[in-house]
Amino acid sequence: MPNTAIYCPGLDTEMQGSLDSLVYYKWADKADVHVGGGLSLARVDPQWKLYILCHGHAQLPLFSTKAGKWSAKELATLMLNDGFKNTHRSVELLVCHAGESITSEKAAEQRMAIYHQFKDAKTAGNDVKAGKLAKKFDQVAAKGPSPSLFNHEGQVIPLCAQFVQELKNLGFQYISVTGYKAPVCQYYAEGAGQVLLDLESKGGRWGEPATPEYTVKWL
Repeated sequence: MPNTAIYCPGLDTEMQGSLDSLVYYKWADKADVHVGGGLSLARVDPQWKLYILCHGHAQLPLFSTKAGKWSAKELATLMLNDGFKNTHRSVELLVCHAGESITSEKAAEQRMAIYHQFKDAKTAGNDVKAGKLAKKFDQVAAKGPSPSLFNHEGQVIPLCAQFVQELKNLGFQYISVTGYKAPVCQYYAEGAGQVLLDLESKGGRWGEPATPEYTVKWL
């Protein structure tokens, strides 16, 4: 029996398929799979590793599925409300780009402004405006910078680091969060705990095992 659990903040068809695969390949038992809003994280032993499954946005500092998008603060708060114990110690993000900077601070500020305008337009039912904003966002995002290693000033802090800080702000004093400096493959058949990365954009191959070079742990 693995001493692990899995949490997905928002379930969609794709995420359900990934969860089923993770259970099939024994990354966790089915009883230890939790979904945002389910209020079930209190059942997770604080000594266990908790995997978080969702997408990392390559253009915005957000966690995402088709069910929603969450900033680091929003995800930390959602998990706390779902019963996540502040004595928990180990979290691992099965989330693309979570361990690297997705862009510059200036570019992220521009993109987030357009993103919030887009959300407001969708909420107001103004699909024409939303469509124009979506095109504007794509044009701005195409100018870069693209995700890269976090190694100089002016970059957006990696989502992994943002998340651990938000947890600490909520009283999680013992927490550590592991993330990856590349896209994470949704392929789990190599066995429990064997994370595979897509390193094609970095001169490597799809499906390469995660190595220390592409792994980061924030305390």
